[in-house]
Amino acid sequence: MTRYLLIGAATAALLLGLGREARADCDVTVGVVMELTGPAGEYGQAGSKSVDMAFRDLNEAGGVLGCKLVAETRDSQSQGNVAVDAASQLVQVRSRARRRRNTPWIRA
Repeated sequence: MTRYLLIGAATAALLLGLGREARADCDVTVGVVMELTGPAGEYGQAGSKSVDMAFRDLNEAGGVLGCKLVAETRDSQSQGNVAVDAASQLVQVRSRARRRRNTPWIRA
């Protein structure tokens, strides 16, 4: 599952960056909701470390279109309702940033 998450995140970052001039000082933030605590916490922590390692490797290789990937991880506490709230929070944070900067997913 983590592999598909990473592939999807990298693909989305590439697609969102198409048509834009690459900047060396930009970040692409990817929101991730994982089970860091609760019954499945052990698996979520391993998954979170995998995401961090993959992003580190991608960033060391030049990032995505010259932009650094940053993971913003939230804990679902192994509960569905908490996961939905965490995902909604990530979407709201991103929506506010987009309105403020008028640059959808890239922060300078």
